[in-house]
Amino acid sequence: MVERANASLKDEFGERSVTVRGALKVMAHLMFGVLAWTADQLMKLPAAPRPAPDKILLHLANCEGHFVEITPEASQVTSGEGVPFETSSSIHRQRAA
Repeated sequence: MVERANASLKDEFGERSVTVRGALKVMAHLMFGVLAWTADQLMKLPAAPRPAPDKILLHLANCEGHFVEITPEASQVTSGEGVPFETSSSIHRQRAA
């Protein structure tokens, strides 16, 4: 089972060749691949009593309010009003500064 997940990460989510330098950047690249793979697997779950979401939103917890919007077709970093995220008081302090 793990071999299948690793092969999928390499073949479908860009983990075969990492083109960034530095341990922190490489780790971030790999973790976004794992996140995208997880979202892909969640979208493939069998039909449940409630329908699968059209997209998954992942809050980046930065002061600009950015989030990653993941759909079966693509993913993008965006921001906008009306997204139901709770932010910590430290983020509110950073926005005010």
